[in-house]
Amino acid sequence: MKNLFLFVLLFHCARYVEAQSILSLEGLGIEVGYTNANFVNRPAFKQGLPFNHFKLSSLNSFSMALTKTEMLTQHLTLLYRAGYTRQGFNRLDARDLEGLAGTPCDLRLHRAMVDVNIRYSLTNKRIRPYVGMGIRGLATLHSKLNTLSFIELSTSNFNKLDWALLPAAGLEIGNRFRMEAACNIGMRQALSGVPGLNERWYNRSFTLSLGYVIRPTHRIKYPKHRGCLNF
Repeated sequence: MKNLFLFVLLFHCARYVEAQSILSLEGLGIEVGYTNANFVNRPAFKQGLPFNHFKLSSLNSFSMALTKTEMLTQHLTLLYRAGYTRQGFNRLDARDLEGLAGTPCDLRLHRAMVDVNIRYSLTNKRIRPYVGMGIRGLATLHSKLNTLSFIELSTSNFNKLDWALLPAAGLEIGNRFRMEAACNIGMRQALSGVPGLNERWYNRSFTLSLGYVIRPTHRIKYPKHRGCLNF
C-alpha cells in the first residue's frame, strides 16, 4: 500500500512538472531557405523630376546557415545565425540611356552573413507563432556581373560590406522545427563610383526558411506547488 501511494505521488509530480515545461527551440540548429533577392534603386532627378535609369528584376536564390538559440524568458529568445546567401538581380533594363532601352544586365553576389535576432512567442503551446527583429552583417565573398560596355559598371562599384534590418514572423513547432518569413532591408548604399549615375541602390530580399534544431535543450520550470515534494 505504501509503495502504491509513493507511485501515485511521483506520477502526479511528474505530470505536473511536464505541464509546466517551457517549450523552446533552444540549442544548435541548421537552416535552409528560398530567397527572392533584388536591389531597390531610389530615384535620381532628371530636369527636376525623379527618374530611375534602370528597372531591376528579382533573382530567385537560396540561403543556408547554422543557428544558435538561447532562451531569455518564457516568451523571449535570442537567435544567432551565421551562413551563406546569394543576392543580386536577374535583369537590369536600361531606360532612356543613350537610346539603349531594354539592354539586359545581371548581378550575382555570393555573401557571408551573420545576424542576431530577438523573437517574441505569442504562446507557450506546442505550435507557437512569433514575431521578431534582427540586425545582419553581410560580406561579399565573390561577385559576377554580366553587362555591356555602354555603361561603366563593374563588380568593384558594389560595396563589399553591407548591413540590414531583419523583421520576421514565423512558427515554432515543438522543440525541433521552425518556419519563418523574413525581409532583408539593406541600410547601406550598395552602388558607388559609377560616372553619370547618381541613383541610390539598396539591397532587398525576402526569405522563406525552415530551421531544424539538432541538439535541443528542453527547459523545465519547477514552480512551488504544495501537492509535490520540493527538492
